[in-house]
Amino acid sequence: MEDAQAVPVGIGRGAGVAEIHLRRLLEDPESELFPGVAGQLNVIVIGDRKAQFGAAGEGGAGFDFLGETTPLFMRIEAYHAYFDDPELAGELSTLLAIMGLPKLMRCMIHYPKAWPGLSRHIDNGIRVGRESEPWFLTKFEEVFDMTKEQARAHIGMTAVTEIDTWDLSDYYSEGAQSAQMVNTQAAAE
Repeated sequence: MEDAQAVPVGIGRGAGVAEIHLRRLLEDPESELFPGVAGQLNVIVIGDRKAQFGAAGEGGAGFDFLGETTPLFMRIEAYHAYFDDPELAGELSTLLAIMGLPKLMRCMIHYPKAWPGLSRHIDNGIRVGRESEPWFLTKFEEVFDMTKEQARAHIGMTAVTEIDTWDLSDYYSEGAQSAQMVNTQAAAE
């Protein structure tokens, strides 16, 4: 929480909701970030909110099985780069590690040909997380109607490299990714 005390009033793009919540947490670490979401820990609410962020928050990854790795490592690195408290960064990163590390093991043990794509996503995620502003503190509603590029610029997400690993992801998923798309298209028709 020490680094929250250093947040100046009117902190760049994150001004508003994020600043108010940081100040509230400083006054009472057990307070609710979002009134009306009683009984939930702040960390759980933050996790729920980041899921609403959508396409701008994927950091250049494609919407494929391997592409899910970029936002995982992007968030882990961003939390550790921004927060001075490694315990807080670790708490925010726990679920992300649980989601990401099995993908690494599966790739190395069963699908080593997919490693070049997976490693590009890991590298991209770490770079975006390290070099961007604390985008995870922004007011997400402001970006819902923006393009990915506009949203990224608005929240200070930089160093994004678009990565296409569709074919490698299909190999990694043993064709499940393509089958899922066929089923989705059939359902839409």
